[in-house]
Amino acid sequence: MKIGYLMQEGVPDLDVVSGAQLHVQAVITGLQKRGHQVRTFLPRAKRPVWSDDLNQAQWQPTQYTFSESPWFRLVERPLRRMQAELRLPYFNLFESLRFSDAAGQALAHCDLIFERFGFMGFAGALTARRLNIPHILEVNGDVPKEVEVLGVKMSAAQRATSLQVVRRTFAAATGIVCVAPMLKQNLVKEMQLDPDKIEVILNGADTELFAAPKDQMAIREKFGIASRPTITFVGTFQPWHGINLLLDSFVGVQKKNSNVQMLLVGEGGGRAEAKQRVEREGWDNAVQFLGRLENRAVADILAITDVAVIPFPYLKSDIVGSPLKIFEYMAAGCPIVASWAPIHDVIEHAVTGLRVPPADADALAEMLAHVLADADLRARLGMRARQVALERYSWDNTIQQLEIFFDRVLTKHLKGRTA
Repeated sequence: MKIGYLMQEGVPDLDVVSGAQLHVQAVITGLQKRGHQVRTFLPRAKRPVWSDDLNQAQWQPTQYTFSESPWFRLVERPLRRMQAELRLPYFNLFESLRFSDAAGQALAHCDLIFERFGFMGFAGALTARRLNIPHILEVNGDVPKEVEVLGVKMSAAQRATSLQVVRRTFAAATGIVCVAPMLKQNLVKEMQLDPDKIEVILNGADTELFAAPKDQMAIREKFGIASRPTITFVGTFQPWHGINLLLDSFVGVQKKNSNVQMLLVGEGGGRAEAKQRVEREGWDNAVQFLGRLENRAVADILAITDVAVIPFPYLKSDIVGSPLKIFEYMAAGCPIVASWAPIHDVIEHAVTGLRVPPADADALAEMLAHVLADADLRARLGMRARQVALERYSWDNTIQQLEIFFDRVLTKHLKGRTA
């Protein structure tokens, strides 16, 4: 297949390590390894560009056609002026038309468009309609909810307009890939979508990297990490990652094990606040911020981890998704402590990890201390977690499921064209 992998504004920076970046690279390179041609199309420096090989990182500029014409600008300028003067809701219309114009040139040879869904982006749907090819959306979370949690200020009219755009984008898609069952349920219920066009395909991990044997002593020397009972968190310090909750629980863990240390891997908006908290508590020797690490280094850190943790700070569990850290923790053979929130449903309680009520620092502390105190429990949970990851959650498995769904959607589309 010839696949156009499309991302609009708000896309992950492919030059900066993050869960989203790792996901994008794994999907694109995985499809290419399976023999498919994948052209990545996205904005860089506010200009749409494309590449057929992410490893080469040579992005080609695209050309505009109708959106550079005088009549387009003649319509755009007065409407933008009226929008500003009347304070009308932002609709993303002209940006989407311009982006679709460029995408139509770069992706004209493709059999289908696979788009990583972004808030208020409907250029992919416009492009697929113009090219008369299937448009498959990849939905990695409840984006409108995440925007709200991040504190993006919108008026009632802006919120209503943005949700209408999102609904129409989902409705126009030929197929939708969801990374979690709860996410599919939400789309069917809230967006009134046909469940038959939605496929649940979970994320994965580089199981070869994370499950490979490692020299723990060398890792400790490399990163300057003492040989002490170790709790590790990996993430981007988003509000739903619950870093404050984790630090609250650390107080209770220290009461039961004064020798414990915690490693925090990643960067993000909540990191500065967390670092200030650590300094106030005098935890400089107990909590280390390792910053953003390449995937190989993350695998090393997990190899010296006694328990990997995934807190969840909300009683109302309406943030859903499929965090990569879960699959990487499992592949690394880490015993995991997570929450009962649906976002952590991949973890089977007392089999591949242990789960506690969300937003409960005392319960989290109790469980972390319990796991640290029981070596046999850690070995049993870690062994089973790794086994399940190798059986079900490799990126190869994810890519094969995507391939099957693409083929089904494309076959149905072609039959519809010839009917």
